[in-house]
Amino acid sequence: MAIISVAGLAAGVASVLVATAAIDQDSVALDVSLTSKLRIVSYEATSLDKIPMKVSEGEEDPASDGPISAAAVDVAMENLHDQSALITRVDVEVRAVYALRACGGGPLSATAEFDILIPTDRKVTGQVFGQDKMFEVEGKRKDRFAVSVGPERMVESDLVQIFHVDLLLRLQSGETVRADDIMLVPPGSAEDDDRVVTTLGTTNTGFAGSPECLRGARGMVDAAVGAKAAKQSPRLAALHAKLHAVGY
Repeated sequence: MAIISVAGLAAGVASVLVATAAIDQDSVALDVSLTSKLRIVSYEATSLDKIPMKVSEGEEDPASDGPISAAAVDVAMENLHDQSALITRVDVEVRAVYALRACGGGPLSATAEFDILIPTDRKVTGQVFGQDKMFEVEGKRKDRFAVSVGPERMVESDLVQIFHVDLLLRLQSGETVRADDIMLVPPGSAEDDDRVVTTLGTTNTGFAGSPECLRGARGMVDAAVGAKAAKQSPRLAALHAKLHAVGY
């Protein structure tokens, strides 16, 4: 397994844990602190672009490639120790999922290469999901990286999936460094939010929209806002306002 040295998060980065160098694990094992002093300086709900995605309209149809933007956690860390520290795994613990879906839809489905995938076929509240990764944070240095989070599978009726999570960074020393209480919403424009409202509330978009359908989605967004997460994606407030601007 490679050890990746985490560098600053550059604009337009397409992957989650961005690396500037890869080195062999065994060659640095003796130089890594087993009692790290790694701390999170700051963290924010953000987004990452150009996540690879495959779309298919049916099991027998060939999948097509296309990029997607994803909700993500941006983390700035500082290693107070003289020696390097290793992050060996990145997890998220799910507090809640708020899935805004149209009241209808076709067979279209898609999968994307999010760094952390949240299953869509079972209850996930209270569960932990992640991946094994090794990242070196050099001694007396600050580094920054981002982790994208998204559903394991998306279907045509999916409009917006909101994830309330805690981020857990597992260290080689056995410690866990936490970034808690984050509300993640995939990025979207004002026009995207208008389309969400239209799709939910009307029947002229190819979906079985209705006032009841829109009110159900609005209730989910109300619950997400009401959770008052310590960190939340900027889109949440905008989507909340759009759903409440509708007169039913």
